[in-house]
Amino acid sequence: MNYKVMLKEVAATVLAGVSIALGAFVYLKVGGVVGATMFSIGLLAVITFRFPLYTGRIKDCNNFIEAPLSLVKILALNAVGCGLISLMIDSAEIVAKCQAIVELRSDAGFWTSVYTGAGCGFIITLAVVAWKRTPLPLLIGIPAFILSGLTHSVADVFYYCVGHEAVDAAAMTAYCGTAIGNFVGGIIFKIGDLSHKLPLTSTDNER
Repeated sequence: MNYKVMLKEVAATVLAGVSIALGAFVYLKVGGVVGATMFSIGLLAVITFRFPLYTGRIKDCNNFIEAPLSLVKILALNAVGCGLISLMIDSAEIVAKCQAIVELRSDAGFWTSVYTGAGCGFIITLAVVAWKRTPLPLLIGIPAFILSGLTHSVADVFYYCVGHEAVDAAAMTAYCGTAIGNFVGGIIFKIGDLSHKLPLTSTDNER
């Protein structure tokens, strides 16, 4: 791969993390249903500029040996973007909110984080896939996953970086659960999407 193309891809992947971090910041600053809805700004930027986002690229996973490695690279670069934005946060209110979120993640544990991550992964994949047809999954799905307590691995990097003083081994274990859950949710959507596209059998036609 040409190094210029590679640098462009790296920059775009970092910007995906920046976008999500900005959306998370707006959510924390505004709060409530309005703030959760405004979080959509982050994913809107990702979709509009086609930035590689971990939760948005799971649907493209075809090779289950090479694809996970590629996704890990994307998540790592998304994390860099979140980390950059976290360095600009000096609001005690936002820091306190992020620490509270990290503590919630610690209390949730690994398996609960897998479940909540899977729900979020499904919703984000739906929003990305359906965007060209309707923006509703984006405008409804984002506040739905936030307000219901579902977890997004990239947004969580921002919360963890800002609220780093509350991060412990339990929080990191929960984070791993969220990242895995996001992957599982995206794959579940992919399986459902593929089954929907399968040709009808003679039995199906008779129904």
